Amino acid sequence: MACVLKSTLLLLLITRPLLAQQEPPEDVFNHSSRDLAFRVPPEFQLVTQNRKYLNPAAHETPRFQRIWRHGSDSIIVNVVVLADTIWQQKTPTGIFAKSLANMLSDPTLKLMSRRSYELNGCSAESITCYYDSVNGTSQRMDCFLSKPYMFMLAYVSSKPSSWDDSASKAFFQTISLKPKK
Repeated sequence: MACVLKSTLLLLLITRPLLAQQEPPEDVFNHSSRDLAFRVPPEFQLVTQNRKYLNPAAHETPRFQRIWRHGSDSIIVNVVVLADTIWQQKTPTGIFAKSLANMLSDPTLKLMSRRSYELNGCSAESITCYYDSVNGTSQRMDCFLSKPYMFMLAYVSSKPSSWDDSASKAFFQTISLKPKK
């Protein structure tokens, strides 16, 4: 019995650091020269918040995600840390193209609009789309580049063309990327 207890304690001590490493450290999300600011409508409640690697086996591409919900509507905010090699080899247009390619390749996704713009001196891309499926959703997603991050903010709804919804419009009007003081 004592051997089993010792083995169990040893196993816990060994695996505990491994489990902690599955989540990127919080400080990797504090290196931008800009602060992302937005206001979530008061009727939305925070339902999840997590940090993880998009490629967990290699501990590559840290992502911090928060999701707020109200009925069938969600607001999703992601902060993705892009590798230095991406910034060195790509223009903002190239970074957006590569980052959005996987999502836009879904055959049930129907792109309604896509436009490039600038927000507070940062390159930005906005898309509106819907999933043409039984439980499909419509969404607007805006992405912003501020080295080393891509900020991705989305309003998702089961309602058709939610990008015209007043709550969606109000949310996107509050977004800013202000230089850190």
